[in-house]
Amino acid sequence: MPDARFTDDLGAIGAGPYVLLAGAGLSLWHPTSLPTWAEFNQVLLDEAKACAARVVRTEPEIAQAIAALTLDNVGTKALSNALVEILSGDSYFDVLRALDSSQPNGAHRAVARLARSGFISAIVTTNFDTLIERALGDEKIAVKVYSRPYDYREKRRGYTVFKIHGSADADATLIDTVGQKLRGLPPYVRVRLNRLFRKHSVVVLGFSGGDLEFGADYLAMRGIPVGADRIRWLVRPEDKDKIDQRVKALVAERGVFVLSQQAQALEAMGAGPVSLEWDTESRRARLDDLRTQARALYARQGNLNTLAFCMRLLSAAGQTAIAGRIWQWLGRAIDRRKRQSVPVLGPAMRALAAEGHRLFGVQAQEEWACRQLKDLGRRRTGVAPDHDDKALTRDVRAEALASHALGDSMVRRGRFADAGIAMERAMVCCEYLGDITLLPSVYRLYGWREAVQLGQFVESGTRLKDLNDEGLKDLIASEDLAFVYLTAAEASGLVSGDIDAMDSAWIRADLLVKLGEYDAALLCLERLEDRMGLGLHRETQVRIEALRGEIAVRKGRIGQAMGIWNACLAGAAHGNPLLEAYVKHNIIGHIGFVPEWRSTVLTLCDEILSAMERGKLPRDARIDLVDTEAYFNTVKQNLTTRGSRPISPGFMQRLDLHDTDQEFQRRPDHYVRQEMINYEFQGNAAAVLVLLDALVMWQYSAGRGGRALDAATAHVHRARQDGDEDQQFAADANLASIRCWLGDAADAPRWYAEAEKQHKDAPEVVRNGLKCRLPHALWRKARFMANTRNPRNFELDLDDALAMRLVLPPTGDEREKAAIRLFGQNNFVMGRVLALEAIAAFDEEGDPGGFVRCRDLLQSMGRRDRRSGTHPLILC
Repeated sequence: MPDARFTDDLGAIGAGPYVLLAGAGLSLWHPTSLPTWAEFNQVLLDEAKACAARVVRTEPEIAQAIAALTLDNVGTKALSNALVEILSGDSYFDVLRALDSSQPNGAHRAVARLARSGFISAIVTTNFDTLIERALGDEKIAVKVYSRPYDYREKRRGYTVFKIHGSADADATLIDTVGQKLRGLPPYVRVRLNRLFRKHSVVVLGFSGGDLEFGADYLAMRGIPVGADRIRWLVRPEDKDKIDQRVKALVAERGVFVLSQQAQALEAMGAGPVSLEWDTESRRARLDDLRTQARALYARQGNLNTLAFCMRLLSAAGQTAIAGRIWQWLGRAIDRRKRQSVPVLGPAMRALAAEGHRLFGVQAQEEWACRQLKDLGRRRTGVAPDHDDKALTRDVRAEALASHALGDSMVRRGRFADAGIAMERAMVCCEYLGDITLLPSVYRLYGWREAVQLGQFVESGTRLKDLNDEGLKDLIASEDLAFVYLTAAEASGLVSGDIDAMDSAWIRADLLVKLGEYDAALLCLERLEDRMGLGLHRETQVRIEALRGEIAVRKGRIGQAMGIWNACLAGAAHGNPLLEAYVKHNIIGHIGFVPEWRSTVLTLCDEILSAMERGKLPRDARIDLVDTEAYFNTVKQNLTTRGSRPISPGFMQRLDLHDTDQEFQRRPDHYVRQEMINYEFQGNAAAVLVLLDALVMWQYSAGRGGRALDAATAHVHRARQDGDEDQQFAADANLASIRCWLGDAADAPRWYAEAEKQHKDAPEVVRNGLKCRLPHALWRKARFMANTRNPRNFELDLDDALAMRLVLPPTGDEREKAAIRLFGQNNFVMGRVLALEAIAAFDEEGDPGGFVRCRDLLQSMGRRDRRSGTHPLILC
């Protein structure tokens, strides 16, 4: 990537015409004085805290902790998403009306003058406010605004303004939360923007580009050719060092940053004199209006539900001690109420179930999930279903979430069959509602259940040769199922905007580590870290660092592992007894085999046992972050007995190396991974690269597309780190070959074309080896192009979704056809995703018939899925 270019020469803007991309920085000036995004979220948080504090006036310590919540520990992006998902639903969007005004400011009027002069030929804005349209109207310019789906289907005349995040005068159009933005702009919007940006140069004003966090091409600007020099991105000189790296990457290849204050830039474009005033009094009045609307929002939700919302914010920020006290207070408050039903206290009851396992163990989670299911069962007995009944829709959604919480508790307790009953019910509710946002968390649960069972097998030390053919077949099926569901959970979480489901990447990484695929695991963790700012739980941050430490130990780097764990204890886990104990537990479980670290391990055991003695930590492992008191006493006893004698780490003791070629051929990929574990611990990077190469081949030979793609991606990752030029070339060839085999008709051929030009001097053995080993890696163009006709495999779609570059079929009809095709191939996992996405498209297109067809399709496929039909209430 070339370096980004900067200039303070306003002549670099040029003569136009341009498309203007306008952001919120346009609407900050007097008399508009709209709040910044940080100010808006600060008001929402302040009013939530005030509402919650009124309930706990008699509990000063709780009230003080709530008052101490800040945007820094909650996260600006996470707050609005949490508010919609946990508490208010669509009511949140009422508050966004405060982000409008009837008075355009000098910047809006300057833009209108530039539109009249022809310097700006069209406007694209992320702003909700109606101020640009008002200013254009004052200039007697006939405006056509695109904010609703049907706007893009009609032929209309007038000056074009694309409001890609909707308009404050139409609540249903608004796109604001992290979940919404992760879904990306609707296809009909992207098509129009792509066409616009390909045709015209772009000037960007008052916009930070933060939306690129939701996809490198979120704004559809990558259609501008590389090297075209057609973007002029205006930045205040004092903000030069704050520019997002994604924005730099976009502009570096297509234009230049122009350093200027907003007024001077508008004047240089030809808007005439521009006066922009920052007025403190008018801003204060605007914020007061916003507080009034936020207060009304929380009043509608009720004090207890708002208190539960604050409890979940505290828990997500890692303040579990005070969150636990609020959890107990809420439970008692609900018990005292006669009306304990889901319609009245649904958010609070869901919060108690969702946080129960984290604060008081799985029994607490199970209790509140069952209380919701029992309430729903009592009130809905004998009620005929009606898809237009809003109360029924609310109750079915509540049942899905309660069933999910119950299934989660069952997995934690190892009751896998019972978990299946609850998960099945959550899936039925999801399909009944046609709601894509419920699917990722259900998939995560399915994948997690398989991963836990598979992990138990790996750590049991069972040798593969002790399994009969049927047992081996079941083991392979369980592994494939775990990875398909976990990958689909993460991918569909990104597609549907479910942030919580993204932590399935950690579950997947943990399983990969147990299996010996460390590079693939690190890639999962890197994706999670990239999305940490979107609102992932503090516990997930700590689990990431704990797993990084374990990988370092498995590579024989004890000092590096201790550095990672100590940094976590001083950072993300600091001040949270449970998370600190979790990190210490990881240290205890992974470095006791090294004599020089045993004193550290014994000290940490004493600290945890002392905390248990004082009641700061549970003794019975009811919270799955910390093992039992007996475990830590046993560790102490064993290490004290060992003295200074070295021992082999557990993962090396469990190594399952093959004795004969016949045994190797039963499960080649398993034995290759076992060898990788061995050589990783020895620090033999060259051997690991050879084995990764072999793993790609064996997964391909077994026809396991997703696992072959994982191995090939990991091979590239490791070759970049430890390989020479030929090894990097071979790894790139592996990845291109696997993608080609899976039906990639674009990226793989492009890689091969570049390889033919740039690597003519690669040793013949490298090319011949690839040809012989991977028959689809063909170097002669005619034979290669014939091979790209393979139908596109769903594993490629999952991989593209993880990279946030998946492009769904644009219309409901096309998505419906894709779903039918996938179901016909018995691919229920991706079939459901496409069917639910078809329903979302039909809703935008105003096609109720399409909704009914896809809902019926989902229910008919559910009957093929061999479901038991058992209601999870039997588990309560």
